[in-house]
Amino acid sequence: MMTERKFVNRKQEMKILNDTFRERGFRAVLIYGRRRIGKTYLIKEFLKGKKGVYLLSLKRKIRENIDNFAKISASGGLPYVHAENLIEFFERLSDYMNETVLVIDEFQYLTEKDDAVLSDMQFVFDEILANKNIMIILCGSSVGMVERMGSDLSSPLYGRFSGRIKVRKMRFAEVLEFHPKKSFEEIMRIYGAVDGVPLYHEYFQKGSFDEGVRRNLFNQGSFLYNEAEFLLREELRDSSTYMSILHSLASGRTKITEIANSIYMNAKDLPKYLNVLQNLELVEKVSPVDAKPREKRSVYKISDRYFRFWFTFVEPFKTQIEYGEIEAAVQHLWDNLQGYMGEIAEEIVMEYLRKSYPIVGRWWHKQHEIDVVAVNKKEVLFSEVKWRNRRIGYREYEELKKKSEALRGYEKLEKRYLMVSKSGFRDVDRLIQEGVEMWDAKKLEKMVSACGSYSV
Repeated sequence: MMTERKFVNRKQEMKILNDTFRERGFRAVLIYGRRRIGKTYLIKEFLKGKKGVYLLSLKRKIRENIDNFAKISASGGLPYVHAENLIEFFERLSDYMNETVLVIDEFQYLTEKDDAVLSDMQFVFDEILANKNIMIILCGSSVGMVERMGSDLSSPLYGRFSGRIKVRKMRFAEVLEFHPKKSFEEIMRIYGAVDGVPLYHEYFQKGSFDEGVRRNLFNQGSFLYNEAEFLLREELRDSSTYMSILHSLASGRTKITEIANSIYMNAKDLPKYLNVLQNLELVEKVSPVDAKPREKRSVYKISDRYFRFWFTFVEPFKTQIEYGEIEAAVQHLWDNLQGYMGEIAEEIVMEYLRKSYPIVGRWWHKQHEIDVVAVNKKEVLFSEVKWRNRRIGYREYEELKKKSEALRGYEKLEKRYLMVSKSGFRDVDRLIQEGVEMWDAKKLEKMVSACGSYSV
């Protein structure tokens, strides 16, 4: 069940598009990002009130796509043209496209069918449209391929884009705008389940978090139940191997040897698969904030929160869910949600701190571990984040302070301490005397909300 679509933030992206639109002459913009992220919705919002033609590439032969482009262009007020290829298509329409914004969405489908498409578009840009007052937007979802198209020196289109926009997921501050009537904790849970993908949030706009999970994730006929596997099949040739890796990561295995052993793979073969998942922005390699370049203290985690939630709470119960027996999955969710949300809370605190600190991350060494460490030129901030139904106090601060003394390299910086606790604090007066900053759930909400759709 979905409500009317919302357009949240995207101020920076809209500024780039509108600034480019106000220029004169030929200009081209490349827009890319993962599927469902809102690229098409951004483009359609930008086109409102402008003379524009929106062309959607299909998974068909080039000639079929060109025939379809001709029909759509004609319905948008341009003449109908017969063309064998993209060069002919633009040659025959170029004199009628003055002051027009022309969009080719899912552009990667054209390049997949014909290697010559990029060279053809180079000729279109350089020879056919170079002296026209036309703005072209090429948009694609295959992040690696589309990104290389604009940045790889060997690409025929290298250096020919006035602007390049990578559309990213909403940050948590922007997600708050998406659910103005829901509680902060409820929004945190939704964010933990579907990350910052606008389309996914539309499925959670009505009803509680529990209802949304049952309806959208523990239901075999629902979009979000099938989405994870669909995206992997769409992007990868051998999705089963990547499914196994993601399952292993969600099960708590974080090191290459652990992951490889759990899926019966040679450890030396695993990095190439992890690199692919990193390029898709599903997995990230995490190092302690003080790690040296060659230090072997890094671990891997599922960075995409929708995939993390799906592989933690949905995938292990697929058999039961497809038989309509979802209560085991529901029970597992509520038994483990508090621990899962602890990591989400840490990530939200890190996201907020990045507006003031260029270095933000976790730290661990041997038996010591600190949830959040943030560093700038003047100070280093150590933070303990506890998202559970129990207050924390002076004892937890003492433990944090002791662990902070084991972190080397920041001795000349001022040390600050931040305690974040969902349920509040004990020993408040003593903590205030020590200069400890304290954020409960209400304070965290206030801090994040106050800065709105900040950039980091």
